[in-house]
This record gives sequence, C-alpha cells and structure tokens, in this order.
Amino acid sequence: MAVAGPASDGGPLASFLKNPVSVCIKGYDPLWQFVHEDDLIELTVLLLKNGHRGVFNVAGDGAILYSEMMSKIGKKCLTLPNKVSAFITNLTWYLHLQSESPGGKSSDILMYPIFLSTEKLKKETGFQFKHTGQEAFQLFLDAARSKAKN
Repeated sequence: MAVAGPASDGGPLASFLKNPVSVCIKGYDPLWQFVHEDDLIELTVLLLKNGHRGVFNVAGDGAILYSEMMSKIGKKCLTLPNKVSAFITNLTWYLHLQSESPGGKSSDILMYPIFLSTEKLKKETGFQFKHTGQEAFQLFLDAARSKAKN
C-alpha cells in the first residue's frame, strides 16, 4: 500500500516517474494498492478520537495492475526474467549506479507485493474510504504531471 493523492510526494511512485524505463518481471503483473492522503488523515483522526485499539490494514478499495500503472505513467516496461533482473540490480547497487533498490530480493515487490484486506478496519470502525486506490493513484499522477509542467 502506498499513500497517493495530489499533495503526495509519491514515495515509491516517484522513482517510477523519474526513470525512463521500468523493470517488469517476466510472468508477473501484480496488483498494487493505494490509499488517498485525505482518507488516511480522516482515518487517523477517527482512530485517535474514538480510541480504537489494535492493528488495522489500510488501503483504498480496489487495486491497479502494475502494467496498467506503467501504461498510465507512460513508461515502457523492460520485461526480464527474475534472475536477470536480480543480477542487474545487484550489479548497479554494487557499482553505486543506483541507490533505490538494494541487491538481493528487491524484485520481490514486482512479483509479490503486499495485498491488504481492510475488512477488519471497516467492520470495527465503520470507516468507508471516499477514494478508491485507482482514484488516489490517478490524482497523484495528474498532480505530478501538472507540477512537472510548471
């Protein structure tokens, strides 16, 4: 899950926007979840105000395929077998050509991202997200493009 919206700095999404090409792992097209920044703030206030205790998963309703994200961002995907991707990532990390993806299992997020159920959150708190994950992603992307033009 990533926080996204018009005021978001993008977190992990920012690197997708900067890089001319993104890596895709052959045979994988995982779903990604986002939560809108306003929903996260509203939820945090609700939890604190009402004294809810416990651990809750937070993610806007819905998800977006990695390939769909890359298409919306307008990036080409360099599809590589996992072993080749891992080798290149390790090599570029070791040579200090990049500092975003350490060696080892860094491609796991492109194959097996964390996918959260918000059933407990909604049931115990009554909270309903105002924005879907797809909307949060699109609002972030629209704002990032607008900032880039200025």
